[in-house]
Amino acid sequence: MHHDPGTTRPVVAARRPTARLVLEYLVLQGHTRAAQAYARDIAPIAPAPRLAPADVERMRVRQHILRLVRHGHIEEARRLCDEAFPAVLADTPCAEEAPVQVVEAPAPDAAAWALQRPREPAVLRLHMDMQLYLEGVRAMLSTRNEALADTALVQMQAVSQRIAALPASLQPTYRSIAHELAGLLACRTWLDIPSHRSPLLDRARRSVLAAQLNYAILAAQGTTPEPLLMRAAQHATLAWESLHTRRITLPLDHPATAFLRARRFQVPSRSQRDTTLLPRFQLAELARDHSPLRAAMLASSRPS
Repeated sequence: MHHDPGTTRPVVAARRPTARLVLEYLVLQGHTRAAQAYARDIAPIAPAPRLAPADVERMRVRQHILRLVRHGHIEEARRLCDEAFPAVLADTPCAEEAPVQVVEAPAPDAAAWALQRPREPAVLRLHMDMQLYLEGVRAMLSTRNEALADTALVQMQAVSQRIAALPASLQPTYRSIAHELAGLLACRTWLDIPSHRSPLLDRARRSVLAAQLNYAILAAQGTTPEPLLMRAAQHATLAWESLHTRRITLPLDHPATAFLRARRFQVPSRSQRDTTLLPRFQLAELARDHSPLRAAMLASSRPS
């Protein structure tokens, strides 16, 4: 059968929206080189619009800022952000009803922290100050340098001043967090850190702060700050978790089981459903590879 050159093959047509979603994700997450390489690769099926040189440069700067945060260079990241994107951390009063979600410290895991998206510059500055303080505590514990303890104390005072400038509705939560942070000053070695405060020094906090900063920069530029691909994954994950919570078992011929088999995950047969269990620790290990959708799908296919 001959294909009409004037029409688009179904497979190619189906790949176009997926390719554009992936490209959007790479651009919004600041993966400059990967986005440029991917745009070249998909050009035959989904030509990407050319970015102006100024847009590419802003993307590179944003990527550099996020990299600095992920490596713990908070002060340098803040300075560069003030130069390139002054509105993001502008020294302006916080609105009385600040659109921000916070998670009480210590946070249970980085996944929960990823839901925090402060848009108010005052709140984001506070988050930067808190992470700067934590980096100082990390350095103090690693070197046992008493001079760094004095520096950390000054940084903690700056955090307290930031909290005092917040709207009254936000102050109680952040004061509770500050209380946990201040407790770290009593420690002089890593062995002194109480188990309930050790998550405060988790390196994953850097990635969460980088995600918050990236979100704020994109919002300040008038860009949709969250990729459609990420939102689709979040919605799908919630759907799978709901199925698992309600103990709804998927039929073996459901498309989702084909998804699992294609990735060589074992789906229990009907005869195994009463005896085969996927241990919780196995699901936890899968969740750690930053694939919540995959973990949720496995959880939902676990027999009741």
